[in-house]
Amino acid sequence: MEYWGVEVKTGQTFDVKLGEGKILHLSQACLEHVYWCHSVCLHININGKKLLLAKLHYEKMPQYKFDLVFDQDFQLSHTWEAGSVFFHGYIADQPIYDASCNEEEDIVQLPISNGKQDSESEVKIVEPKKDDSESEVKIVETEKHDSDSNKKNGEQKVKIVEPKKDDSNSMLLPLLVLIVLLLFFVIGSMVVIFALFCFVLLKQGA
Repeated sequence: MEYWGVEVKTGQTFDVKLGEGKILHLSQACLEHVYWCHSVCLHININGKKLLLAKLHYEKMPQYKFDLVFDQDFQLSHTWEAGSVFFHGYIADQPIYDASCNEEEDIVQLPISNGKQDSESEVKIVEPKKDDSESEVKIVETEKHDSDSNKKNGEQKVKIVEPKKDDSNSMLLPLLVLIVLLLFFVIGSMVVIFALFCFVLLKQGA
């Protein structure tokens, strides 16, 4: 990586020639020391097309920062008629693409003891049925010793276990229904007795 800088004078252009395997990072452009000037347009001509890079102004924007990378030749120019514009950046080598990076890497299975897989991971997903209580899903990860020589090392199993319905929860609902029925029966009996009592009092008063 090396510093790069050029001065583009009034009414002139500057041809940037990049060597083979080189790239240019254009990072900044600034005006020459002046007291006053109109807006200055910076242009780049690349692949036969003239494009606007930026607009500079001696008060509002005397310099402009870029983050542009070029890998081919181009031409710089500007519209200022009373001074020079300076361009700065650095030249570096083009990155080399390594095709071997796309090859699949060897997968190492863990845990490994003495170069062999002694156990396999077993994941159980326990999902209880919905009831009055909040349902929850539990994931339990256990370690199971490999007793079958035909199984591959590091094989993972996933088991979905659905537990049986809890008997205590199944008996709770009928018990609540029975209690509610008893309460209705007691209240109804009290209402009937109270009505009979009022009827007797009214009859005696008459």
